Amino acid sequence: MRKGPLSNKDKQFISENLHMSLSQLATELDRSEKSVEQYKSELNKETPETLTMQQFGRNKKYGVVVMTENASTLSDENKNKPKSLEQIRKYRGAIHKIRED
Repeated sequence: MRKGPLSNKDKQFISENLHMSLSQLATELDRSEKSVEQYKSELNKETPETLTMQQFGRNKKYGVVVMTENASTLSDENKNKPKSLEQIRKYRGAIHKIRED
């Protein structure tokens, strides 16, 4: 059984064969089921940042990446929103006034 991090070829094989069972993938790649399961669970996690990055237009031949309208819209929606009152209130006790007028 091979050890160490999954290679790019292993990752590509797993992503192309998600329909296969965990044990089949592990035996085909000669890897432990735990490492295959871990990578498979990472594929299922779709964060807004990765969704935005998938919307960029790419030309691998020339090494160009262009922001599309969809990517721009998604990034605007995912910007850091103003902090909630709960987060701001925790700093109220840290403010000290030297003179009360």
